[in-house]
Amino acid sequence: MKQEFEEEFTKMNQKFKKDIKEIKQEAEVTKEAFVQVISKMQGKLDEKDQINKELNKQLSFYSLFFGKSFEIAQELYLQESFNRLSSQLLTVINNFTNNTYYFDESGSLLNFSYEELKNEHEVVEEFINDDENNVK
Repeated sequence: MKQEFEEEFTKMNQKFKKDIKEIKQEAEVTKEAFVQVISKMQGKLDEKDQINKELNKQLSFYSLFFGKSFEIAQELYLQESFNRLSSQLLTVINNFTNNTYYFDESGSLLNFSYEELKNEHEVVEEFINDDENNVK
């Protein structure tokens, strides 16, 4: 009986060792598959990073190009607005210089030239404000 028990124990021990060996082999296969999957994923991530870098370069280029174009267009617009305003202002000054009338405190009509205006700055400022209000 002892011998049968030892034989049975030896068989079970061998089967147990065989099962452990198979589990280790399966684990190695699973580990290798896992490493392969991780490698593929890492490759895809590297590829995605490279694409993102290229897109960022292109975006930076276009952003710089269109940003500069916008700045130039904005400057030209402001310059044109300034030129138009200057032209209008010169017209007003010429009108004042030629022949301008205003009412004094008594309500009588007076004739004066632009050089005679005491508050010329206020007149110009008022014209600019009126022009801005008309544009809006």
